[in-house]
Amino acid sequence: MKKIQIPRIAGKVRPAQFENGLRVFVIPKYEAPTVTVQAWVATGSVHEGAHLGCGLSHFLEHMLFQGTRRFPGNAVSDTVTRLGGSLNAYTTRTHTVYYINLPASRCGKGIAMLDDMLRNPCFPEEKFRSEKDVILRECAMYQDSPESMLYEKLVLEAYLVHPFRHPVIGYGEKIGTVTRDMMSAYHAARYTPGRTFYVIAGAVDPDRVMEQLHKRTTSWKTGDLSEPAFPTEPDIMTKRELTIRFNDPMTRTVCGWRIPPSPHPDLPAIEAFGDILGGSASSRLPRTLQNEKELALDIDSCLLSGPAGGISGIFANCLEGKRERLTEETFRILAELSEHGPTRQELERTIAQQTADCLRAMRTETGLAQIVGNAVLNGGSVDAADEYLNTMRNLTREDIVRVGELYFHPGRAALVHMLPRKNSAEGEKTKYRKPSLARPTMKSLKGGQRLIHLHDAALPLIDLFLMLPGGACYETQGIRGATKLIAATLCAGCAEYSEQELDEILDSHAIDLSVSAGTASLRIAVNCPKESLALTVKLLRAVLSAPLFPEKALERERTAILEELKVKQCSPDGLAEDLLTSTLFAGHPYGIPLAETIRNITAVKASDLNGVYRTLCLNAGHAVLGIAGDLTEKEAENAALEIIGSCEWNRRSLALPPPPEYPEKAVRTERKLDKAQAVLFLGMPGPCALSDEVHALDILASASSSMSSQLFQTVRNRNGLAYYTGCLNMPGINAGCIAYYAGTNAESVSSLEELFLAEIRRVATEGLTKQEFADAKAQILFRLDSAMQSPARRLNAAVTGEFIGKGYLAELLKRRVIERLAQDQVNETIRKYLSAPGRVTALAIPGK
Repeated sequence: MKKIQIPRIAGKVRPAQFENGLRVFVIPKYEAPTVTVQAWVATGSVHEGAHLGCGLSHFLEHMLFQGTRRFPGNAVSDTVTRLGGSLNAYTTRTHTVYYINLPASRCGKGIAMLDDMLRNPCFPEEKFRSEKDVILRECAMYQDSPESMLYEKLVLEAYLVHPFRHPVIGYGEKIGTVTRDMMSAYHAARYTPGRTFYVIAGAVDPDRVMEQLHKRTTSWKTGDLSEPAFPTEPDIMTKRELTIRFNDPMTRTVCGWRIPPSPHPDLPAIEAFGDILGGSASSRLPRTLQNEKELALDIDSCLLSGPAGGISGIFANCLEGKRERLTEETFRILAELSEHGPTRQELERTIAQQTADCLRAMRTETGLAQIVGNAVLNGGSVDAADEYLNTMRNLTREDIVRVGELYFHPGRAALVHMLPRKNSAEGEKTKYRKPSLARPTMKSLKGGQRLIHLHDAALPLIDLFLMLPGGACYETQGIRGATKLIAATLCAGCAEYSEQELDEILDSHAIDLSVSAGTASLRIAVNCPKESLALTVKLLRAVLSAPLFPEKALERERTAILEELKVKQCSPDGLAEDLLTSTLFAGHPYGIPLAETIRNITAVKASDLNGVYRTLCLNAGHAVLGIAGDLTEKEAENAALEIIGSCEWNRRSLALPPPPEYPEKAVRTERKLDKAQAVLFLGMPGPCALSDEVHALDILASASSSMSSQLFQTVRNRNGLAYYTGCLNMPGINAGCIAYYAGTNAESVSSLEELFLAEIRRVATEGLTKQEFADAKAQILFRLDSAMQSPARRLNAAVTGEFIGKGYLAELLKRRVIERLAQDQVNETIRKYLSAPGRVTALAIPGK
């Protein structure tokens, strides 16, 4: 198979190193007038020495947002918000990354803020105390997450003495011992120029960026050069296995193998080995254990690698009675791959997938910056990214066999099984080019379907979106849930291809195909390399025209969906959201409770799917197809006609349900859940997606969700009541909801609710301030500019807008609409909705 062509990444980058050891990597990218400014610090939880387990690196990341010498208090977050951008950070075991996304013309401001955060944090005492409480709330959130707990237990089994074994966030009791002096000393020792590098990608002039950074950081002293000595981790000589209980209805199991630290020449082959095992739908484990033998509800591989080592693992969800056999079969398939190696098709498939994934990441500034940052961190230079991909693209069967025998022996595995807990019954201006992006165009096809075409020749990738009617808004009693099952089984085999054949073709040609169901839609999304377009069109035609909905696949997917819904019921976030929507939208499809959804999906018959698909989904008058890429309008039309040409379309009239009857007065609903975290939603009726009032409430949501918002400052920074908080504007196709939300602990629920109500009264009475209004508008405008980078996002917005009735140009014209919004007009709309009766308080609280 012909290899997908990919440009060299290093060729796009301008590197530099200053006298004090600080390195800089600038990536000019002119598709949008935006920039990402990222600071990478080679300091993570493994470097905490005597304070290991205190989560110092993660705590320090939090404190760098609490004020600096030049930007006291919330000045950084306020400034970024005012400019319309966003900022955040994350900490890993080996490094910490801070990033600010801004209009390109304010790149210098972003550099100034990140530089002062890294070098001159103030660590205000009152913020230190409140942020410690916030981090303890974050700990509770992780303790409530089965996936997080399972992964941390795996790492503890795989590593016995290396500091890699401890969680990044630390342990609650040790977090409590952290002092301001301890953190200040750690910062002084670890945040040095030699451990730091900047990656800046966007519409910038590299020479200007280098000049700004050099001028600002030239006084940064070299500092401490010492590194902690890590103990030698003993080899795993026999299989390590642990079984734990967790308050969650799903059984989970994971097995992992230690892998060498980066850079290591075996890592590309190790990644390919894991991908062939479980990286995609046609990989050996999903194909055999999920689709054929139905031992797993979901199974895939994962890889964590870095300078301190890593883990290659296999995660699976299953029913408890199938766990032991699932484990046995996993090891059997693993042994086969290690002994006999992959087929030529498997090897070509994983190479194609890795290449296509790299291309997709290169579409955006943040994706490119992430590639470069990881290459520098793990490989020491930008060239490492190209070298890694080049090694991957030249792997042989012998390479896979060798790493299988060397690293993936069953006797060197660490296993963790997570079983449901037994119940009681059981026991500065920078130069940039003005973007010139093509507008989408639309035409009606002969059958009544609409086609949207977007020309984009930046990269050899094609995007296709097809939206069809479906979901609870159109389903009648007895077939509710059918669209969700159609989405899960549409690609489980058709007249021309079996499910296995389809998976293998998709993966071998790096074609990314997904099908999802909404409350009023069935959505098919495809991304493929341009050279695979003809094959992609052929596959879509076969799938859409003659799906089989095999009963075996239906039952397999039904089981997986039901288990996921049960898991959602058992999570504080999922339960609180369910209580909110089922109360606010009672009697409307948006308000179907999780319990009823479970009953509906259980009751749908296999014989229903074909009828629902053909009579409801294949409705020509409602179908919207979008194609983006380096294609002419005529080429796009020919592809569209071939895709839909064999389908049996209908033109039946479809009617949406009437809008919901919202509660006439305030309602409070709560439910206990045996978890550590409490989640509060406070929701109110909102506008439908077609209303112009949506824009005003988008302003409210942005103004209430940034790190500088009054809500965030009051709830989190001043009172330490929640790890996360914000406001959502959720417009639906004929109804909507506005909701304030936060995660907290049981003792803080009353205080949190009072703060929410006080904030609602403030905004409803006084309106957003001039500054809040300007900041929120700038944020939305920046997000709209950032979306221009991705043709997939632009096409998806056009298809969605046309499908729901706003028009395919609605999102493109949204910038103009937002710019013209007046403060008084927005405040009047906000007042209308926040003052309306029918407020719902929904609580998931710890308890039994």
